[in-house]
Amino acid sequence: MKNTFDVIIVGGGPAGLFAAYYLAEHSSLNVLLIEKGKAPLKRKCPIKDVGCVKCNPCNILCGIGGAGLFSDGKLNFIHKLGKTDLTQFLTTTKAKELINETEQIFNRFGMDGKVYPTDMDKAREIRKEARKQGIELLLIKQKHLGSDNLPYHIARMAEYIADNNVAFHHSEEVTELIVENGAIAGVVTSKATYRAPNV
Repeated sequence: MKNTFDVIIVGGGPAGLFAAYYLAEHSSLNVLLIEKGKAPLKRKCPIKDVGCVKCNPCNILCGIGGAGLFSDGKLNFIHKLGKTDLTQFLTTTKAKELINETEQIFNRFGMDGKVYPTDMDKAREIRKEARKQGIELLLIKQKHLGSDNLPYHIARMAEYIADNNVAFHHSEEVTELIVENGAIAGVVTSKATYRAPNV
């Protein structure tokens, strides 16, 4: 088994998956993604049939796709939502470019759907009425994929990434960071030790 990589990504949630995608697309680096949970299509929760059996790790929270894999599959395309604001880190123009790029990546793997609101004029009327009541209604470009489809889309994305020089290790938990001379030099997992100059 190979134990030395150029980059190690810890976690296969959205950030880890997109980091792996970016490296697969834009580099020839040798990349390892370590995820303590399972692959998207192997994540099953028995709660509907027998109740919670306290899976370790929990298949709802852990695995490729992250804790949102079984959500209702809503994609919000806006730079500021709640306390999340990309313009804390980027200009508004750059944030919008990044959102558009993200949407294109989603579309590439079949994560495309009807755009909401479907009638922007009607949505603006509703927002106007809401403001009269002291309510601020955000008009957000949104796509609804549905919870039944999301695991298949994420599986396609993960398969593409794996086919492009990224190794996936599932059911393997990072338990320790290796630090040498003030820098992270690798990780220790529940199964092995891996080294990389970039973790």
